[in-house]
Amino acid sequence: MPEIDPYDRLKEADRKSNEYPFSLLSKPDDGQITRRELKQYYVALNDPQQEKILFNGSHQQVVILDQWPGERGIFIESNDSRVPLNLSLAMLTYILTYHQIHPSFLDAVFAFGCRADDHGPGVSNFQPLLLNDGKTTTSISGRIPALGRSGKEIQHSLLLRSVERSHQGADATLRSWSMGKVAIHHFFDVETGRSVWIIVKDNDMFRQRFKTDTQLFPSTTHDSAGRPWSVAAAFEMSLERYLELLKWCDEDWRHYIVDLRKMVSDQISDAKTAQSKLRRHFGEPQAAVASGNHHTNGSTTARLRWNVKSELTSLEASSDLGSTHVDRFHELFERIDRDTLTMDLSVGTLNALVDYYDHLAQPGNVTGPLEGKIKEMVAKFSFRACQTIRNMESEQKQLEFELNRASEAKVQFVKRLDSHSTYRSQRLETYNYDSTREMQRIAINTEGKTKSVHFITVITLISLPATFFAVSAFTSSHAHLFGFSGIVYWDDSESNGGLKIRKGPRNLFVLLCYVVTMVIMVAWLVASWRRRIVARFRAARGRAQNRPYSPIEMV
Repeated sequence: MPEIDPYDRLKEADRKSNEYPFSLLSKPDDGQITRRELKQYYVALNDPQQEKILFNGSHQQVVILDQWPGERGIFIESNDSRVPLNLSLAMLTYILTYHQIHPSFLDAVFAFGCRADDHGPGVSNFQPLLLNDGKTTTSISGRIPALGRSGKEIQHSLLLRSVERSHQGADATLRSWSMGKVAIHHFFDVETGRSVWIIVKDNDMFRQRFKTDTQLFPSTTHDSAGRPWSVAAAFEMSLERYLELLKWCDEDWRHYIVDLRKMVSDQISDAKTAQSKLRRHFGEPQAAVASGNHHTNGSTTARLRWNVKSELTSLEASSDLGSTHVDRFHELFERIDRDTLTMDLSVGTLNALVDYYDHLAQPGNVTGPLEGKIKEMVAKFSFRACQTIRNMESEQKQLEFELNRASEAKVQFVKRLDSHSTYRSQRLETYNYDSTREMQRIAINTEGKTKSVHFITVITLISLPATFFAVSAFTSSHAHLFGFSGIVYWDDSESNGGLKIRKGPRNLFVLLCYVVTMVIMVAWLVASWRRRIVARFRAARGRAQNRPYSPIEMV
């Protein structure tokens, strides 16, 4: 059975591009990718929620630039960092199938789209296509001469993040900066010099750089130095292109750090101003006491309580101000930590890229037209790439310095804020203690007055019989004036006359006088007994809760 031509296999795969990454021509037993990995990428790519976040099917715009023979740039963009990409799932799978792109590139693509964690560092990674026994490059598409594919290629992808000024001409503040990202897949055929770049970005920055940097675009038959075109020249141009792309990782950090340094200085200055405001409160209690010494005792107590209450209000406002500054410090720390992590991941990705090319430059790893020439070209590339890495490491140290500077200022501020909180607690305790004593004094006075009223009431009720007798004596001799007579009267009608008692008025007196007196006395005794029981219960509860018992709870 004749073997199917690779080009025909590719056309058949293109017709089934919706099955990507199963549409790759490389079989699982080729050692490049396992069927389990293919299934994982397929499920992740065809997830309906993922498709909604990542793709904008209504606005499909993929820019393809063929700059010189053998180089193709494919630019997938979006209108903003938090909106879907301007293509559909079907268009992406067709591009990846036609160029036989390794599905590990999807790890970088998934960082884009309408995601809530747009400002997070995400994962900056480097994914090279494995070398076959470390001796030569391999291909997942095989040899397709009709498309200039020899089957020996360099293929890798990476995701990089860096700061970008989101608004050109904006004020020099951190609000004008955002965290940008770019996903790059690079394919280079070491036999034919064919090169493919797939770049995913949330704006057209990289596309414009490809178009405007004339030093990187040679004529159709000669390179920029006028030399006849060759695979070695194409590879050298590919490395130059890479260096231009890598500049993006470093070029804006120095400007961002200037704005960050200004923000840290402003925050430290504001914190010092707040510290001076907190410090002013520590002399106010003595001033309050001194201002009240010229009044009477009652007036002094009221004045001191008013001063302490006013001071507590001021301390509460100062505490809120201090908490605001602490929150601003935490936001600043979170930003710097995120920036440091982003830069650290980017440096790691660039180091992995340099190590990968250094490995390719080892004798015997790349054969064909580049053999014997790749080492010198890679050495130049590594040197310049390491310069970018060293610049980023230097800027990373500056970020760490700003973090330490802000951290030291925050420690000093928190110490002052803790002292302020302790002082405020002491003043609040003093205020509560004075208020408790004042309430106790009022309760004692009220209790004394209540006892006096009760005592007067009892004496009055007990004295009612004598009063009634006096009234009776009066009314008995003047009954004709008021129409009634008293309990006791003098009987002159008989020879043995004398004092007599009328039973009806006497019974009425006993009912209205002694019964009411007994009811009041019993109610008073019950209230006094209940009050003592409640006081003992609250005291026991206070001891159980490990807090001092306040006599004011008795009232």
